[in-house]
Amino acid sequence: MPVPGRPPPAWGGRPYPPPAGGGRPRPLLAGGGRGRPHPPFAAEEQSLPLLSEVDPILEISSSIGLVDSDTNSSTESRPLNIQTERSPSGNLIELDLPKEAGIYNSRSFMKMLKKYELPPSYLYRVPNPSERIPGSDPREVVVYRDSMTAGLRFPLHPLFVSFFNEFHVTPGQLTPNSWRISTYFLYLCLTNNIEPCLRLFRSVFDMYPVLGSNCYAYIQLKVKLLLPHFPSSNSGWRRRFFFVRPEVGQFPFKTCWGTPFCKHFNEPLDLDHELNARLDKILSLKPPESQMSEVLSNENLRRVHIGSPEDMDNFDLGGVMDVAGFSHDVAEDITLSPLNKKKRRTDKGKATDETTVVPHSASRVTRGSDTRAYKEFGFPPVDSTVEAEIMLGCVNEKLIENLKNKEAAAMRRIMYTNHRRMLVMEEKVLRDLEKFEKCAADRDHDKKKAVAEVQSLLDKVAAESKKKDNENARLQKEVDQLRKKLETADDEAIARYKMSAEYKGNLHMYGAEISEGCYQNDQGVAG
Repeated sequence: MPVPGRPPPAWGGRPYPPPAGGGRPRPLLAGGGRGRPHPPFAAEEQSLPLLSEVDPILEISSSIGLVDSDTNSSTESRPLNIQTERSPSGNLIELDLPKEAGIYNSRSFMKMLKKYELPPSYLYRVPNPSERIPGSDPREVVVYRDSMTAGLRFPLHPLFVSFFNEFHVTPGQLTPNSWRISTYFLYLCLTNNIEPCLRLFRSVFDMYPVLGSNCYAYIQLKVKLLLPHFPSSNSGWRRRFFFVRPEVGQFPFKTCWGTPFCKHFNEPLDLDHELNARLDKILSLKPPESQMSEVLSNENLRRVHIGSPEDMDNFDLGGVMDVAGFSHDVAEDITLSPLNKKKRRTDKGKATDETTVVPHSASRVTRGSDTRAYKEFGFPPVDSTVEAEIMLGCVNEKLIENLKNKEAAAMRRIMYTNHRRMLVMEEKVLRDLEKFEKCAADRDHDKKKAVAEVQSLLDKVAAESKKKDNENARLQKEVDQLRKKLETADDEAIARYKMSAEYKGNLHMYGAEISEGCYQNDQGVAG
């Protein structure tokens, strides 16, 4: 019953009672008690609008379901998917929601989704240009591309389901690096035969609110667990978001945004001998030499059944509660049976009645009885067909056939366009090849011509050099002959000179003695 003077929560459920010791109110259990959040939508409330009224056009892909949001204008007028909270003093708590717009369109969104192995039992929607986080559809959750890269996969492991239900968190409220180390913790447990549970998870990590925002939280280690290398920053990750919802049924956790219970998560724990042994085994493991991105690859995640629908076939609420590791006051009020039934006993001691527990946030309509809800989503159906008619009747066969034909025609146009582009490219390549060959032939001809000119010039220079060598040899021979004539005395020439009149005149002029001395000197030189 609503508290006088306090408006009921936006999600239509019971308001949180004030805690006995003060502080933040904790959510109520579905059947009484504390620890599990109260269903955000009461079963007796009005039913959700038909999907055909909200999303009139669905773009069907061969591997995943993509919901086209270009024509989904009705979501802009609906309130945001947030939970009204009050402080201990009674004042409303306003969430610091991000104001960034998404960056994806249909083409880039499909290209991004093909990088991950996504189950076909989920629908993926691109946000409208004016749509902001966390959206307005209570069936959807916000997912970031960086979180998918960090290891986030659907369907979520029961460890994360119990974590979300217990501490008032949704997948979009955790930072990408929080998903990275959380998924690595789960990967270590599954690969080393260690049973993961929420108490073990809390003994390894602490959770704190992101600085400047009361709706985001990040997880960090509080023990010395060795981690592979991973990037410390994911710049711009808040703009790379989209919306996801199951094709049939609802998520097994609440989807409305609120303030995460960080203080409750960081409360000290008393671990028993078994949990201490598991913790020691985890801390003794050595990190692989590869990067974190290689460790959390699609192949490794599939090998340990993280995000595998087949691994969730036998999952029931008992598994959730067992993995959750709830406190003793909750466990005393809840007992589970293999058929996913519980005995609910009220605090006033009324008669015990048997009720069915649906392991997800209850919607305004009950879950459908379609068998695919158990096979694809991993949760047993409830005996009701109201939601099944809504979820399965939102897309008729004619619309699906028209969309398939449209997609086939688009593929044919794309193939024809690509074929024409290939032909044009081939012609261009042939023209370029001919041009290249012609240029190569011209270059070879010019090269040969230049080589011939150089060779002719070399021959001419060699001939001139040989001619000069011959001339030098002739001149050298003449010089040698002249030098030989100078070295040998010509007695006949001297005697002929003495018989000449010139010689006699010189004798008469200079005297006989001088002439005789000169003659003797000449004879000595000649000798």
